[in-house]
Amino acid sequence: MLIDGGTGGGDDWDSGRNTVLPFLRQKGIQALDAVVLTHPDIDHVGGLASVLGGLKVRYVFDNGATSDTYAYRHFSRKLSENRMGVGRRFILRRGDSIEGAKGVGIFCLNPPAAWVKDPSVSVNDMSLALKIGFGESAMLFCGDIGEKAISEVIFSSPTFLKSGLIMLPHHGEKLSPVSEAFIDSVRPVLAVISQGRSAGEISRSKDTQSLLSAKGIKVFRTNNGGSVFASLDGKNISAYNFKSKYNSDLFN
Repeated sequence: MLIDGGTGGGDDWDSGRNTVLPFLRQKGIQALDAVVLTHPDIDHVGGLASVLGGLKVRYVFDNGATSDTYAYRHFSRKLSENRMGVGRRFILRRGDSIEGAKGVGIFCLNPPAAWVKDPSVSVNDMSLALKIGFGESAMLFCGDIGEKAISEVIFSSPTFLKSGLIMLPHHGEKLSPVSEAFIDSVRPVLAVISQGRSAGEISRSKDTQSLLSAKGIKVFRTNNGGSVFASLDGKNISAYNFKSKYNSDLFN
């Protein structure tokens, strides 16, 4: 399963063509069971058109939102070309699950169905948030959910959030009191901040990293350590980044 595809579809850099596809092919992956689009912002949908054009994809899951950007239109065209129609593309809502991976539970925590026709809900707050569990270990992928969605997730699933790894909402932006309560509910031992290298991006997550570190949470940032590799064995999480790939760490 691939969740989001980075920038692409008309920008100078196509993450799907230049990063994701070469990585998957180097791993010997020629087909994907599923592609998940958390929401149609360009830094999430952009590279997926190239992925759909370069690999066989069995199913696509998204939140049903659309966009008038070139990146999203290109993605939609590739879906049509691949005949990803009825029975192959699914819209997820809170409470849904993706089944078929033996021993693995994949659960959708956001968005609730009631938000679909609510114009006050932002594009980011409509992001899919997925918890992936294997045995006693789990990872939480948050898309770009903001304070409204975070509050809703805490309210609806307070005892279900615990995960050893969290991919932080909205690229690690500064945590509000609600966001900090969310982190305390998840109780991760490892957090991933996915960011570019611009000074603005790095600056906006500085306080977040400090706060997480003070809580004893190990933080990996893609813009200073490269890609992050993490795996679940049913009990522990093994994680490392590209720059320290020969120094894996185990987290209970």
